[in-house]
Amino acid sequence: MLRRTQLVLLLVVIALALVRRGEHYWPIVTWPVYSLHKTRFPPPTEALLEARVTTRSGERHVLRSADLVEWSRNRIADLLLDGAVDDRRPDRTATDRAHLARLVALALGHEAFDAIEIWRVEWQVDALGRPPLLRAKPSAETRRAHFVTPWGAR
Repeated sequence: MLRRTQLVLLLVVIALALVRRGEHYWPIVTWPVYSLHKTRFPPPTEALLEARVTTRSGERHVLRSADLVEWSRNRIADLLLDGAVDDRRPDRTATDRAHLARLVALALGHEAFDAIEIWRVEWQVDALGRPPLLRAKPSAETRRAHFVTPWGAR
């Protein structure tokens, strides 16, 4: 009986050595000890761009990419915010700012506003903390752009 158990154990060990280890195979090889996939920790800081708008009635709005477009297009809104602060290509920056102003107008329900500020907000990340970052307490905020949108006031 003991020899049969030892033989089965030996076959399992040999099979584990010969089988390609990965996430899509038998459950024993997906354990972190056996897997080639290594978990990556997040970087020590995380940052994003957000648009800050004050309407003519004095109400302040903070709009992130998720507030400007539907969730499946968040990447597009992120690229638009990046392009609106990039002064290396003035023609492209003007186009991105015009599109951003249109999205802001839609997000605000066409409420009148005169200017848009784009801020870079940064947080310290504690990968093992709960929660890993506190959105209400950013570590740094930097104004990256401020532009007037006369047609955004419609």
